[in-house]
Amino acid sequence: MLAAADLPEEFTGPVGFSGAWVWCAVAAVLLVVVYYAVVLLLGLLRGRDGARAQAWHTSPDIRHDYFGRIQAVEDDVRSGRLAARTGHQRLSEIIRSYVEKVSPLPATRMALADFKLQAPHLVDALTVMYPPEFAPDDDGRAVEMFDQALDQARQVVSR
Repeated sequence: MLAAADLPEEFTGPVGFSGAWVWCAVAAVLLVVVYYAVVLLLGLLRGRDGARAQAWHTSPDIRHDYFGRIQAVEDDVRSGRLAARTGHQRLSEIIRSYVEKVSPLPATRMALADFKLQAPHLVDALTVMYPPEFAPDDDGRAVEMFDQALDQARQVVSR
């Protein structure tokens, strides 16, 4: 093996790493760790704020208006001016409109699966209305389930 003094001039011995590069690598790793910690903490804090933002903002005037809409649908179905199936459709529209008005949910554009994920307390009311809403007119389920749908709609508005 040749010693460094025995090497020709164009060759040099091994060069060690500078201490500055080690500290740059340590700083880069620490920056990544701090970044993830900040992102996680902000996510947790926003999650709490999001739960507060999901609170429903309702007033007696809004409730009174929607109870009136439900009563109008009931009167129209009972008098025969409106088919029970159409009554279910209108009740579903009323509930969705109410939820959209008093909460941050885009309820008029949500599917039942979306409600199951974001507003499970509304699923009971909608599942009562869905079968008759999409069933044929001569099915008979719409008439049978109309009273239950009215009760569910009123419960949603009263909550």
